[in-house]
Amino acid sequence: MAIIDYNEPFILWASARTASTDFFYEYSIRNNCKTMHMNHEPLNLEGVRAGLLPSGGILEVVSQKYSFKCMVNTYTSKKGLYELSKLKNAIPAMNYKHIIIHRKNLYAREKSYLFSQQNNVWSKKDLLIPREFVGWMNLSDKKLRWKEEHAIKFEKEVLDKYVELINIFDEYEIPYQMVEFEEACEYIGKDTSQGTKQYYGEWESATVKEQLLKLEDHEFYKRIRRT
Repeated sequence: MAIIDYNEPFILWASARTASTDFFYEYSIRNNCKTMHMNHEPLNLEGVRAGLLPSGGILEVVSQKYSFKCMVNTYTSKKGLYELSKLKNAIPAMNYKHIIIHRKNLYAREKSYLFSQQNNVWSKKDLLIPREFVGWMNLSDKKLRWKEEHAIKFEKEVLDKYVELINIFDEYEIPYQMVEFEEACEYIGKDTSQGTKQYYGEWESATVKEQLLKLEDHEFYKRIRRT
């Protein structure tokens, strides 16, 4: 499905490892959308702690018609959760377009996400910090099992949050478009990887694969098939 160019203020609803940042900026440039300087994700935990969110909170961002990215899960601060709740409640009254970006290959996403979580690598600049990057091969069996269990819980939470969002759109008949990771990469038109695959590319887990495969029956994918 072709990606629609809105040329209007939009929110990109995303989850980890979906090429969302690169897609956000490429889409913003092509559509001449107004964005905040160095703050494309105003509810980011570090940004909230650093005071980058305007004094009026996320609704002030909306009132200024800035386009921005919003992660559907992983919020770990009370302020971030509070502002996210305010944003969701305001959706019906907002004159915004909405894009949901997701990744069909959950296994590939999980390997990338867990590596980043373990090594605190979230952008290419993080790779410039001198240190030894490690994969799961160096973990104890106990820690590895915890990582695997976390992977399943993480993915289910992501899909649940996407469904919550879609329910809001459907209830108020708000149009939105769905963009898959591969479509986003094609739209961006360049390699969005960070060169970290060498640290985890050979790692395999039949347990994780099996559990993630079961999520194909999740309500989120049923919604996609109906659209």
